[in-house]
Amino acid sequence: MNNIGIDQWILIMLALLTLLFGTGLLFRFKSRHKKEEKSLSSDQKSAVRKKRGLIQLSPKISVGDFMDISLRWDNKIRITVLDIVQDKFDVTGSEKELDCVDLEISIPPMIFKGVSLYGGKYTKEVALGRYRIPTSKFSDERLPSLYTYSTGKDSFDFLRIFAVHINRHAMQVVLDIFYCNR
Repeated sequence: MNNIGIDQWILIMLALLTLLFGTGLLFRFKSRHKKEEKSLSSDQKSAVRKKRGLIQLSPKISVGDFMDISLRWDNKIRITVLDIVQDKFDVTGSEKELDCVDLEISIPPMIFKGVSLYGGKYTKEVALGRYRIPTSKFSDERLPSLYTYSTGKDSFDFLRIFAVHINRHAMQVVLDIFYCNR
């Protein structure tokens, strides 16, 4: 699939989410997701927004640590922060070195049906299940984001991850994680 096709899919998915959210067609947040709120620190609990089948987290994760997000059917997404590095990206016609986070992401195939993560223009897949993303210092959040989605007869799942802030001195990363299910 070429980049034009991916951009079109992103726009379609975002339009669909906007339509579903705006019309109230998404189901309310279910109690099965309460496990993940209990596993968060007090800083992270304040960053959780739950409404109509949506989860939005802004966790602060140290290098070497991981975060599990509980999903339906006792599945979970595991996001591990491996390292903070600098990498070159072609930004507006010139290469710039940007602070990036190396993530290892484990997604249950039962939920996302074996689909891998897609990345925006400023993301790199460095190995199978390992991704490098810069901070979201762009006006378009799609560019440094990782995302995936899955649809079924009676279900819809969407996941988006991007780095909000990278603290090289404390070796910590603040991520923005958005998960939607129906």
